[in-house]
Amino acid sequence: LALAATLAECAGSVVLCPFEAARIRTVAEPSYAPGFLACLARLAEEDRGGALFRGLPAILAKQLPYTVTQLVLFDRLSAALYVLAADVAAAAATAADA
Repeated sequence: LALAATLAECAGSVVLCPFEAARIRTVAEPSYAPGFLACLARLAEEDRGGALFRGLPAILAKQLPYTVTQLVLFDRLSAALYVLAADVAAAAATAADA
């Protein structure tokens, strides 16, 4: 489960990273490009796309622990709640039969 969460977060971060780079550049330097897509294109042109993924290690360092913890806890807690709900339902059924 933790491996699946790690792989999912890595894939998501690779997709997100260019958009984060463009967003940060347009906020920090509004005259860099006339719009978001133009900013993406210029970043890809300059530095052969390296500028688009320069922030990937920082994004992974932030997001990987969070996502893995979130997904593993969700899985464990939802399984525990399903067991608890089944126990409560069984107890209610037993009480109704008595």
